[in-house]
Parts: sequence; C-alpha cells; structure tokens
Amino acid sequence: MIETPIIVTRAEPGASETIARLRGMGLTVISSPVLSLHERVDVPIAPASTLAGLVFTSANGVRVFAAREQDRSLTAWCVGPGTAQEASAKGYETRTGSGTATDLLNLMLEKAPQTGLYIHFRGEEVRERIAPPLQDAGFRAEERIVYEAKELPLSAEAQEALASNALHAITSFSPRGATLLAKAQSPSWTLESTTLVAISTAAAKPLEQVPFAKI
Repeated sequence: MIETPIIVTRAEPGASETIARLRGMGLTVISSPVLSLHERVDVPIAPASTLAGLVFTSANGVRVFAAREQDRSLTAWCVGPGTAQEASAKGYETRTGSGTATDLLNLMLEKAPQTGLYIHFRGEEVRERIAPPLQDAGFRAEERIVYEAKELPLSAEAQEALASNALHAITSFSPRGATLLAKAQSPSWTLESTTLVAISTAAAKPLEQVPFAKI
C-alpha cells in the first residue's frame, strides 16, 4: 500500500479521469495542473462533409472538434493510442500511429487516400507539424489551432510535498508541462524517493536534469 502522495500535473478535462483512477487504486493524489486549456471559439472548424479525414495529435483536439461537429462519418488519424481512445469514445473510426507525429505522418502517407482535404485540429504548441509535410507529399492539408494552454503555478500543497521527501511520484503529461516543472524546480525540493512518471519520452526529456529517484 502506497501512502505517500502522487502529484498529478495533468490539465482538465483529463486530470479528473486520471485522479479518479488513481484514487480508485487506493492512492493519495495531489492535483496540481501546470497548464489550463482553453478552447479558441473564434477559430472556425470546417464541416465534416467538406473533409476527407481528421488529424489529431492530442485528445484535447478530439474533444474540441467532437463538441462542435456532430458528424462521426470521418476517419480520425490519431498520433497514438491515447488520442485514438478518445476519438473512438467519441464515435470515430480511427487509424493510429505509434505515438509520434513522424509515425502518424508515415502512416498517412502509406494509407490515407489523397481524395480530399485533411485538417489537423491542434493546440497552439506542437513539437512537429503534420499539415506542411502532407502538403509536400501532394495532399490537401490544413491546420486549425482550436485550443491554447495557459501556464499555472504548482499549488502550495504540491510545493510542500516536493519539499517533504514524502512524495511517491509526480506525473508529466506533455513536453511543455515538463518544461514548466523543470523551471519550477526549487532548492527546497527533496526528491530522493520520488519517481517521475511521464506519458512519453518527450514528456520526460525536459526533466532529465532534475534529480528524481528514477524516471
């Protein structure tokens, strides 16, 4: 039984799901999101009837599009299993990459028909863009920035836990979130027994120099 807490830095709406699962396992959780997501309602989305397919590199992109367009007839080309799970839950047929934009691009170059317009619905910051290389390969492709992320400080409870050496783990759900955690590092943090749990290699990399017990 793990009694020391786990800090969840994930933004809503996914944070509540993660926290509920961890608490369902009997774990103590501190919620301290480092980003707050906001839909950009000023950005128009194209009707599904005008598209050949949807491109998603985050579950948040799926949520925003699905909330504004009820048609579920298009295939969703998803960067990895987590994004594909969200798209499937929303009713889309999915094609899934192995977790990187490069892998998704290669999958689309091999499998996607070049018969219409594809739009990548994304946040304001991405590590790799999909639309430009698709265009270079002869696809009609565009992108829409449908949400943005604003920075949040670690909560006082999270800061206290990081300084107490009584913290089991801290989570990282994105490269940007990891970068913010690295910037927030304080000399008061005592991490000899703290594990970093990252959703991907990219979400761990900015924290390589932070002395967690293990990553």
